[in-house]
Amino acid sequence: MLFNKNKNFCDINPLFYAISYQKEILKRYIKDFLSKETFVRAVNPDEPPKTMLPNIVSEHDSHLIKKGKGIDPVLQENKAVNIQLACEKINGAIIHPGEVFSFWKMVGKATKEKGYKDGRVIVNGKLQPGIGGGLCNLGNTINLLVLHSPLEIIEFH
Repeated sequence: MLFNKNKNFCDINPLFYAISYQKEILKRYIKDFLSKETFVRAVNPDEPPKTMLPNIVSEHDSHLIKKGKGIDPVLQENKAVNIQLACEKINGAIIHPGEVFSFWKMVGKATKEKGYKDGRVIVNGKLQPGIGGGLCNLGNTINLLVLHSPLEIIEFH
């Protein structure tokens, strides 16, 4: 039987997962296009920030490179490369009142062409190599910092 009531459409086979994935991307583009939200603009990486803010609202330090049994050091180094590439896109961004910060609007899709490498990703609850692996660490760190700021989280996934 092709369809199983106990499985999501995307879990039936890899093709259906790819269809569901592209559907969600299309839904996001349509929602963003129709919305009245103003998104924070991307930062030009070649241009230093014009204004450095004088106050640190919150800071966080995490041990980026994990070491230990079963942890691939190459994927850990690649994760650091991926995070550095993404940081270059968002460093210096200023969120003005009424603007929405979207990680993926600022960073864009992680691809080999943009220099992203295989890092650790979680697919169906299992760790495996994947382009852009490790960006979830950056997204979670930004979320943690926002939780300690006066900003409001309107969506996180």
